[in-house]
Amino acid sequence: MRDGFAGLLDDPHRPSPELRIKATPRGSCHDQTSLGSVSTLRGEAHTSNPVTLAQATTWTDATTTVNLAQGDNPLKITLTQASGTLGIDYIEITAQTAGAAAQRAETNSVQTADSGPEVCTSKAAAVSFTTPGTPPPDQLEDVRHLTLGKDNFVIKTAKTDPTACNGTPCTVEDTSAMRIGGTGADKTATVVGFKLNELPDGAAVSEGILKLGTPTCPAGACPADAVITATPLKSPVTGDSKGSDLATDADTSTTPYSLPLGDPRADIAGSEYQWLLLTSNTEEVLTFGEATAAEQPSLAVTYLPAGPPGKVLNLSAAGGDASAMASWGLPESNGSVALLDGYDVEVVDDGGTVVKTLEVKDPYAAISGLANNVTYTIRVRAKTAYGHSEWEAATATTKPVPPPASSETSCVLEASPGVAATASTESGRQAYIDRVKHYFQAQDAVLEGRAATIWDAPGVTPDASNTAKLSLLNAALVADRERLEAAGVVRSNSAVTLDDVVVQTENNGAVQVTAKVTWTWEETPEEQTTGSASGSARATAGTTGQVEPSEPSISIFVFDWCGGLTIIDVTGDAGEDSTDFLDPCGGLIPGDSVRAAAAAEDGTEIICTGANHADRPESSVPGKYETFSCHCVWSEFNAREGSTCTMKMATRPVWVMKGIKVYAGGSLGWTINRQSSPFYREWLNIHTFHAYAKVVTESTLDVEKLLTRDPAFKARFRYVLKNLQLQPESTAWFTAIGASVSYDVTGGSISPGASDNAMTSKEEMGPKGRRFWRDPGGTGENSFTAECTSALLVCSFRDARLRVVGILHLDKYVTGPLKSSGSTPWKVVGPAPIVP
Repeated sequence: MRDGFAGLLDDPHRPSPELRIKATPRGSCHDQTSLGSVSTLRGEAHTSNPVTLAQATTWTDATTTVNLAQGDNPLKITLTQASGTLGIDYIEITAQTAGAAAQRAETNSVQTADSGPEVCTSKAAAVSFTTPGTPPPDQLEDVRHLTLGKDNFVIKTAKTDPTACNGTPCTVEDTSAMRIGGTGADKTATVVGFKLNELPDGAAVSEGILKLGTPTCPAGACPADAVITATPLKSPVTGDSKGSDLATDADTSTTPYSLPLGDPRADIAGSEYQWLLLTSNTEEVLTFGEATAAEQPSLAVTYLPAGPPGKVLNLSAAGGDASAMASWGLPESNGSVALLDGYDVEVVDDGGTVVKTLEVKDPYAAISGLANNVTYTIRVRAKTAYGHSEWEAATATTKPVPPPASSETSCVLEASPGVAATASTESGRQAYIDRVKHYFQAQDAVLEGRAATIWDAPGVTPDASNTAKLSLLNAALVADRERLEAAGVVRSNSAVTLDDVVVQTENNGAVQVTAKVTWTWEETPEEQTTGSASGSARATAGTTGQVEPSEPSISIFVFDWCGGLTIIDVTGDAGEDSTDFLDPCGGLIPGDSVRAAAAAEDGTEIICTGANHADRPESSVPGKYETFSCHCVWSEFNAREGSTCTMKMATRPVWVMKGIKVYAGGSLGWTINRQSSPFYREWLNIHTFHAYAKVVTESTLDVEKLLTRDPAFKARFRYVLKNLQLQPESTAWFTAIGASVSYDVTGGSISPGASDNAMTSKEEMGPKGRRFWRDPGGTGENSFTAECTSALLVCSFRDARLRVVGILHLDKYVTGPLKSSGSTPWKVVGPAPIVP
């Protein structure tokens, strides 16, 4: 029967599946007309209102016995579809051979004429079969219940007519009962909040049954067809809230709950921390919670207490030269409504000794300082405010990377995979690190005037590995140096450092160097180079063709078999795992993506243009910001006055939990103006200055089951989206040549304002559950002026920079605010500046 059961249910979603079991005699003494029977049939159908399989079929119950005869045994299950979509999740059949009613330990002997005695064994044990499909969800462990009485309700009532209180709106008032209904100026609504202090910290509510209790009506009998609607509100209700404003504050992301008067109850899970606006479809005044009512209002909460997060997924590790890389996916469950607080990483040698420990925020780790030719076990665990997960482990074997080929050695770019696998006792790690540093040091030589062109820089020879890549930067480097010279600025004390370096050999023989690159230098006005004033130190990321300062970030340098260099800028999604995304099942969460959202908000173009514009194009840059663009238009004849620029950016997203990210974006735009003065002094009109924080969900079918089959995950997921609060922050810097800069706010809601030679605006936290929050609100702009102040005859601006931060708060269930931040490169304010 097991063989005949394969492919039992070819199409698990057709309304009336036919099941066919082939019964074959096995030489036993059983009656061949009744080889066995299906003694148990169980399963589950899904509809808009789930029912059991027994209820959905013509079978009277789930244990009906069907006798099996030799050959094919068709079984037809007829499903009656009353409404919605009906399908079979799975069907399980328990079949057994026929025999005695009770299992017998002894055997029976039956004499036949042809074969002599035949031995009949005792009744065979039942065998269970399950069709392909998704089994029902596992039962939740440690599910707990809490019932809150009316004493835990906060009830406020107000008339909703805007002229109900002497021609003005009425404020809400605390009441002991819920009054709903009425007509005209007497029409009344109630808002209800819940005191959830008894709910343990970090608990996720999977069900919240709100019961309004027994209604009372002035006329005695209440209208049987009345329906109460409970609408979640976006904002908290206070003593200053107006009854006429409540309806306009409805949370459109949640469908209002319907509570028919015959049984006024609804599952409000996901909205238990929101205020609910109660209205009715009748003019009759309905009252709930009267002291004489037979049943009082209550809220029955089913919740899962907080626990540690689950194990990280898909941990992988790869060894390098005295180093290793590890990456992983987010755990399926945070174990609570707390946000992930990073990861612990341990490196254990082949003797069982922990040789290195790290704490990282992102789902990957670059591990250096190891020994070669050792197989290490890399262990990773996730952590939240409520504990840490179990360890997940993977192994990586370190081995020396062969030294780079010398210039005298002939090479073939398409090296065979076998080359990379060749054992080497000599390590080329430091040689490759030195090549990466040289890439930046050669640029420093040009920018600081120690080399006229890139080909005059030390170490740049026709056969050097970096020469081809560096030659593409020569024009931009020379132009930047000339700009510094024209501005009277001296660039000096440059340095480049590599941290968290991992050097690995690829299968094709190429060598990959992954490192956090920090590039620093000082810029000092020429007249101060011999004085006591010090210049400003800056840092930049190691990226292709980028010489403006920015923040350190991760870059990957790939040297082919002949030493040629390719640079890969690590973008925000480099450490993501395919399991980190969610499918928007059942319309719970509308899916979108960070890049699409950023483009929709700012419509960025990844170019920098303008008449006679000498600045080179920009593209997506690494690490701290996901996208950046600059658009400039110079005035006629390349004049500075009237020239305008706008910079736009979006930061690298940060995971809130599996399937949910937060990121920030913003814009900074200015126009150059000249003061009315016999001297040349500039001021900037900053007409665009805004930032936003946004939460997005990303989709894949890989973990659809988490929302459809894991009530605990769904409850936590829903809690985070309902209770998160966003706070955007932006900072703008402008520098002037040999001068100071002062700022003056002209519009918007900038706060706290100018400080430390910068203008900063930080919006208040947005309402709970709002997934997009902007500073300033709406579509307006913050604006201010920047004035160049100097004792010299000429005062001219040089460059600008924007930093944005998206901050996510989640009550007390997170160790600290979660931030996604980033800065643009420094960009020139306009055409060649006027210098003293």
